[in-house]
Amino acid sequence: MIRSNKQPSELLYPRLELKPGTQSWDIIERLIATPAAKLLDRTQAGDLDIMLEFGNVGGRASEEHCESIAEGLIKIAKKHGFPSPPDNDQKRAADSEMAIYLHQNMRISRNESAHEGVWNALSCYYCPAVVAWRWSGAAEEESEIEGEGEEETTVSERWFTVSKSERHALGRLWWRAELLQDDDAKDPYWIVSQLMEDEQVQCTERGLFVTHKEAVVLLAKKHLSKTKKGSPRMLVFRMAIKNLRRLASLTDLDAAARTGALEEMVESCYSEALQNV
Repeated sequence: MIRSNKQPSELLYPRLELKPGTQSWDIIERLIATPAAKLLDRTQAGDLDIMLEFGNVGGRASEEHCESIAEGLIKIAKKHGFPSPPDNDQKRAADSEMAIYLHQNMRISRNESAHEGVWNALSCYYCPAVVAWRWSGAAEEESEIEGEGEEETTVSERWFTVSKSERHALGRLWWRAELLQDDDAKDPYWIVSQLMEDEQVQCTERGLFVTHKEAVVLLAKKHLSKTKKGSPRMLVFRMAIKNLRRLASLTDLDAAARTGALEEMVESCYSEALQNV
């Protein structure tokens, strides 16, 4: 087979579809219970290779490319203490670096990244060690970042998509960088680096902002410019997000962006949050 040296700008990535009661499901349950350091041995997930599939239209990512993505993630994890369980500061720093790394190095479209199998393959086959390390203290962390009245996340949702793909250990990071990328800044990823965990969750777990990137970037920039040391910043941001979502149910954000009114709307939502927290 003749291969061209010229690669497409966007690639199709391996997908792993998981269903309860199947062989792949049994393997994943075993991986979740395996210490992170042991998962550096790729044979731990070796039986999953024959279950990997690709989409039908487009150029496929090579095995070498996928392995290089995994190696980059492992390198970041080691920088932040792998295989020892990370503390909260290490988790936040690793998350930011991995989000930027994935967004810069994966040549993936929004459409392809919306397929849960892509992230299942990366987390369970190519890079299970990083997921095991990052979410080793998941039960404690979930209690800190879940919002009032929100559904609790299980550890397995970080390994493979159950109902909310935005909670996947690696997929959620790519989407953070995608939605919070500031194209007007010298460092387009500065927002990802400065927002706290709960604040980023509020952005990426709200379906509204997937289609209104400009709105969430404006709100994040406003928040970071107004935040002061010692302020209840997470509460303010949650309230501002709620205000914007409520306003979006009554107003066409696309039309507001075209007429230049979106920034004023965001300012109003944030100011109201400051006054009421």
